[in-house]
Amino acid sequence: MAIVLKRLLRIRSLLEEASRADLERRVIESARVEAAVRRQEDAVRRLRGEGLAPLLASGGSNVAPSRAETEGQSRNRYLAEKELRASQPVRERLEWMAKQEARRMLASREEFLARRKERRQVELLLQAENQRRRVEEARRDQRTLDDWFAAGRTRLGRAGKKG
Repeated sequence: MAIVLKRLLRIRSLLEEASRADLERRVIESARVEAAVRRQEDAVRRLRGEGLAPLLASGGSNVAPSRAETEGQSRNRYLAEKELRASQPVRERLEWMAKQEARRMLASREEFLARRKERRQVELLLQAENQRRRVEEARRDQRTLDDWFAAGRTRLGRAGKKG
């Protein structure tokens, strides 16, 4: 039975290791997607800043900007708004991917924990089997010793009756 448990322990250990590798891969992938989401958010903030910068810059001055400056600012603001609208689907897709990857990572974590639990259960069974075998061997050794002493007494008893 111990051989079967050792084989089962080896299989469970390999499955746990495979689950651990899958979990690590999922964690890395999740971090990569989260980093992409953060980069996209930073880009959106930068675009918003570029679109609002001309308004904020001219807000404090009493001097009216020239027509060329106003057209250039309007054009920049228009381009920034257009880029913002174009980046919206990308941001939504990245956020969706991040959620999906987080779900996959949690599923991999649960699988890894289940594999670890299975391996530990087999380890406990193997330890119990080894302990049972040691107790059995100790009993057998004690029985052999008792038989030896009993045989010695019997020989001494026979020798005393003859003489």
